[in-house]
Amino acid sequence: MTAARIAAVAATLALATALAGCGGGGSDGLQLPFRMMPLQNSWVPGQATLLSLPAYVALERRAVPLAQTRFLAYQRELAAIAKAKLEAKKKANRDALRKYLEAKRRAERLYKEALKKAAELRKKQEALLRKRREERARKLRELLKKLRIKPGEECQLPEVQAQFHCLPGRYPLRPPPKH
Repeated sequence: MTAARIAAVAATLALATALAGCGGGGSDGLQLPFRMMPLQNSWVPGQATLLSLPAYVALERRAVPLAQTRFLAYQRELAAIAKAKLEAKKKANRDALRKYLEAKRRAERLYKEALKKAAELRKKQEALLRKRREERARKLRELLKKLRIKPGEECQLPEVQAQFHCLPGRYPLRPPPKH
């Protein structure tokens, strides 16, 4: 063998090994994502094909199952990555839904607390208003009682009573405001 031929065989073996390691390789039905060129013709005109070399055939027989195994592992890894992405997306959706529901529950709780506080404040204000109105009515009754006058001695006479309708009354006072 000449040095050029040895170099060509070594380069071809290196290329075949690289292709076998990358999922490429022989003709044993390996499904690859790219198209391989047939090895039946030689790169150098007049030279025999690589398949005529027993060392290359032995190398290819070892490389093809390895390549198939690597390719199946690659496909499984891609499937695992896709599954992991899908699981991560589902988890993110679950987390977002959980956070939304927590925020919604918190907002509803705060809203109900605010409603209770408003109702309590309204009751206190109504009680205070009722108390103030009762106090005002009491004071008005006391004032009107103080302002009440009895008919005078002249109303003791029946003629005066008949003519003037002597009734107990009070001093003139402007009427209380309506509310």
